[in-house]
Amino acid sequence: MSERALRVACVCASNMNRSMRAHGRLAADFAPGTPLGTKLRLDLHSYGTGKRVKLPGPSATEPNVYAFGTPYADIYSELAARDRELYTRNGVLAMLEHNAAVKKCPESWQNRPMAEKYFDIVLTFDAHVSEAILNDVEASKTSDLVGE
Repeated sequence: MSERALRVACVCASNMNRSMRAHGRLAADFAPGTPLGTKLRLDLHSYGTGKRVKLPGPSATEPNVYAFGTPYADIYSELAARDRELYTRNGVLAMLEHNAAVKKCPESWQNRPMAEKYFDIVLTFDAHVSEAILNDVEASKTSDLVGE
């Protein structure tokens, strides 16, 4: 097995749904001791490209909006207190439970620490997210953001 882990970023708009599902799945599939994990080590990260984290609210015009960095557990507690039945029915509480088991909070692609600027692979799940990543890389004018 390679000494260096392959650095992988999973990115969607809010670091809530698609990026976290991929992050969780890859973490499980490539965990040490698993068949895939014995062949390849992954250093996994996940991010969102939006300005803020958006989750479904009581209606399409009333989303729940949070800052990146707000812990998944805090969002869960707030929404469960507000309307447990609604957020259980629409799957938001289950999604937040899953996310909290993977990492502490949603993170912003644009505001990630310098130590997390380089990735071997960046997985995106929407065209507009891919465009945001490419725009960010181009704007940075550095080759230290993604591998070749």
